Amino acid sequence: MDFVDVLFPVNIGPLTYRCPDAFSQQVKPGMVISAQLKKSITHGIILKKTVGRCQRSVKDILAVHGSSPILSGYMIRLLQWMSDYYIAAQGLVLKNIVPKEILLHRAVCHPGDREIRQVDPKSSSGDDLQTVPIDHSIIDMVKSSILAHTYRCFLLHAPSSAYAFSALMKCITDARNVIILVPEIRSISKLYDPLFRQFGQRLCLFHSELGRSARREAFERILSHQSDIVLGTRSA
Repeated sequence: MDFVDVLFPVNIGPLTYRCPDAFSQQVKPGMVISAQLKKSITHGIILKKTVGRCQRSVKDILAVHGSSPILSGYMIRLLQWMSDYYIAAQGLVLKNIVPKEILLHRAVCHPGDREIRQVDPKSSSGDDLQTVPIDHSIIDMVKSSILAHTYRCFLLHAPSSAYAFSALMKCITDARNVIILVPEIRSISKLYDPLFRQFGQRLCLFHSELGRSARREAFERILSHQSDIVLGTRSA
């Protein structure tokens, strides 16, 4: 008999459900499913699948949404790490890393499917950022950490916005899967144009002022690997 551990976007940990035979070959970790949670039917994410016997009565999952996971194995491990690091329930971490509209409206594109339109920022303000000479020893330290896949934090004392932007460009030029956070939404437009000129459709926007449709499209760009550089505020 197959069982799955399901995580819901609420303040609890994973719960075990039985996987009916009809879904047995379909379910994978990271996929969206529907199951009964208390008195409601709720969307959740499969964390893992096991085979064996359960000594207690468990409920069945009711539906599987989509044909592929929305969270990779790496993202599931990151979710679990964040839960331990911040001493927070895994369900709360899930609530903060997966937008509600993605769980409710599973419509993920896959590589080779239709092109998902890019959401443009508000009109650019201020002068365009230019690159300036920087201390390459700083960049070498950051890149070494990236290549070693180690978790480190660096604080750059930049004498100007141009210097900070130049350091950013040097750090991410050869990198994959990048999140660039700015303190407020109005800061995005100044960065967007030079970043888009350099990286094109690899760049994706994500912030709280995007509507539901735009947020879902942004998330789909990330899931479909059309965009691997995300520019946004803390919600990104």
